[in-house]
Amino acid sequence: MIAADASILAIDAGNTRIKWGLHDGAGWRGRGALAAGDIANLGGALPAAAHAVASNVAGEPVRAALEAWAAPRGVALRIVRAAARQLGVANGYRDAIQLGSDRWAALVAAHRLEPGDKLVVNAGTALTVDALAARGDFLGGLIVPGPALMRLALDRGTAALRQAPGAFTDFPRSTPDAIASGAIQACAG
Repeated sequence: MIAADASILAIDAGNTRIKWGLHDGAGWRGRGALAAGDIANLGGALPAAAHAVASNVAGEPVRAALEAWAAPRGVALRIVRAAARQLGVANGYRDAIQLGSDRWAALVAAHRLEPGDKLVVNAGTALTVDALAARGDFLGGLIVPGPALMRLALDRGTAALRQAPGAFTDFPRSTPDAIASGAIQACAG
């Protein structure tokens, strides 16, 4: 267990996994993850910290678990939410709060990282591709299934294409390799 200090615990609660990293201002002192459905073990997984910031797209039960973890430990928890404008980024969504907190945090971080126009791409349960103008205007973006969801759709939507482990290859010569390669190529495209 890492002792509580001035470090900040960054938490990304996604649809599939809850990832965390403890940053001391100079570098990452610890990292970890657990399945989003394993919130009962959240308290034992997260390290001690005085401050935590979380992006949560995993729903109300995970938000409640994060707050239940933070309160008795005296952790100052900030849960990120999209806003109309924040830290130099203007949200281009018609309804700013509909933008996922994960996408919003990535846009703000990308804008702060260095100047210039950017495509902000995240690949997880879903693949998101967001356009950010150099001046900080979020122009909009795309959401498509990530590779695992694409493979699951084939498994559930066909009679014979059952999920089997496959490997990426340029010219697949088996159905599992063709499915794995196709999902990755679709996301890359």
